[in-house]
Amino acid sequence: MPFFDEQAYNEYSSSKNTFASAALILGGIAIITFSSIFPAIFAGSLSIIFAMLSRRGTNPLHPLAKVGAICSSISVVLGILFFIFQLHYIPQLLQNEENRAYMEQMLESMYGSQIDADEFLDDWANGTLFTIPEKN
Repeated sequence: MPFFDEQAYNEYSSSKNTFASAALILGGIAIITFSSIFPAIFAGSLSIIFAMLSRRGTNPLHPLAKVGAICSSISVVLGILFFIFQLHYIPQLLQNEENRAYMEQMLESMYGSQIDADEFLDDWANGTLFTIPEKN
């Protein structure tokens, strides 16, 4: 009686499933970049797609693909939660004059005098940054 299942070992060790490897790599990238929402969502989505493609028909999900899909799912959920937290918390921070002055300085250093930092920060602090202006 062998110590391990030789057939299962050969199935996963000898097969080079590139979709499973891609799912694992993109899942790792997604979990590392969860605090910046766009790379996390992009890499996480691709990782989940590659994990599903690694099945090759009706075969079970490859173990590398499982790990990649789990990391991706966690990073997508954390990224969305982090984004919601930022949308809620940053307007509260902008009520403080010291934080507001720092943000104005940062915006002007990035965009120069072309941006109206006061209006932008007012809209952000009031929660009207993402609203559609009404037509008169």
